[in-house]
Amino acid sequence: MNKKSEQNTTSSLKSTHYEIPAGVYQSMRNRVCFCITIIFGSQKKITLDPKNDDLDSVLTNYVKRGLKSVWAKKEDVDAFLNLSKTSKALQIDPRGESETQILAKLCERVTQMREGMQNLGANLFVLDLAVEISAKSVFLMQKRPHLLKSFIKNGVRFPFCQQRSIDISFTACSLLQQFKWASEVQYQKITLASLLCDVTQTESEIKEVDTLKLDPNAKWQKFLNIHIKSHPIEVARELSKYSDIIYPDTLKVIEQHHELPNGKGFPKGIDDQRISFLSSIYIISEHLVDHLRFQNYDFNKVDDICNRLKKNFSSSNFSKALSGLESLFPSLNLAN
Repeated sequence: MNKKSEQNTTSSLKSTHYEIPAGVYQSMRNRVCFCITIIFGSQKKITLDPKNDDLDSVLTNYVKRGLKSVWAKKEDVDAFLNLSKTSKALQIDPRGESETQILAKLCERVTQMREGMQNLGANLFVLDLAVEISAKSVFLMQKRPHLLKSFIKNGVRFPFCQQRSIDISFTACSLLQQFKWASEVQYQKITLASLLCDVTQTESEIKEVDTLKLDPNAKWQKFLNIHIKSHPIEVARELSKYSDIIYPDTLKVIEQHHELPNGKGFPKGIDDQRISFLSSIYIISEHLVDHLRFQNYDFNKVDDICNRLKKNFSSSNFSKALSGLESLFPSLNLAN
């Protein structure tokens, strides 16, 4: 099979199959039993059935020879993730459903997205879910502008990682709304980043990073394991393969979301002069949501939290983002 034929075969599979990194599939072999298809060099398309073929040794041999990815039927992958066809469209009535019902549906979708990414790596299935959640979140923000207030006043009611992603997403959008130039595209960029920044991290890993936020001078690099320290770059690199779906600005936010203006963040330790404005919006939103949780959602502490953020994020693009924060809290009227 020549290069052109291989590309044609790959294109024909995209409508019916998910592409999965070969290493990812190997790592999950003890949990899956669906057939895979491989396309390699001059050989024809080969389908391997784990029930009948010595799949592991055959696949290992091809990986040693340079195989990068395998293909699996979408229905097999969907079944593995316990997704039914009726759940494909996220239906939310922005006026007829309560905040709790809306948040429950969003969190359920984020669960599916996280399972897809953690089990299969970056693929169109995961990105379709992320885009769907992002679009629905932006729509809800426009139809129900006080959702953020309801979400954060309710505290944590749903799985930690999922609700945190949604809370950060709505906070970042609300912060962006304070600027006249903000557009729907900007909201989409920041919500996608909010959903995907920590998609590969476990709850314990996220909380390990969160504890360091209490100390702005903490030497993050010293305390964190390599998986945590490298995840911003690794996730951005994986998602960059889908440049027709993921905005470059979103990738930059993902790569920079643990950086700090003093240059003591990670993974690159860049300072405020190199952190983008959209990244600064995300970083402040994340710190705000996490600090509210640290204070058990005591809204009498909001002024203290804002003063802390002003002290630690007062330079360059962060000062602009903070000006939006000063407008956001009075508009939320959290005291009522």
